[in-house]
Order: sequence, then C-alpha cells, then structure tokens
Amino acid sequence: MEQLVRHLGWGPKTRAVGVIADWERIVGPAIAANARAVASDGSTLVVAVEDPAWATQLRWLEAGLLDRLADETGVRFERLVIRVRAR
Repeated sequence: MEQLVRHLGWGPKTRAVGVIADWERIVGPAIAANARAVASDGSTLVVAVEDPAWATQLRWLEAGLLDRLADETGVRFERLVIRVRAR
C-alpha cells in the first residue's frame, strides 16, 4: 500500500484523510465519543472536543496517541492541536 501511495504522489496530507476517516477504530470508542479528528496540515493533526476536560485528557495522552496513529496508519504526526468547540 505504501508503494502505491508513493507511486500516486500522495503525501502525508492526503494520507491524513484516512486517519480522520478511521479515527474511532484507531483511538477507540471512549475517546472517539468525546474527540474528533477534523483536519491536518501533514505534520499536525487537529482534534476537536466539546469539553475542556477532554482537551486536558488528550494533552496527557498525546504521545501515546501519536504513536498509535503512526502504528495503525503509517502517518507520523509531530503534534496534536486540541480545539475546544463552543456549544
């Protein structure tokens, strides 16, 4: 799959779409119920939450989440940006 991605000229930004689409499978139902991957610039993944407590929780989990995302998808993000959405 990785060879096909390279052959087609798809870069990290394009592959990040798969991360967003597979978010729940990758992070699990508990996190997915409270946080949603919404965008990427290739090196940064933007995650939206509705509760500041979840923003804090994801910041604590950031290193592990970044590793899991890389393991599951082959896409290595440098950091997460957590945004709290107004209700």
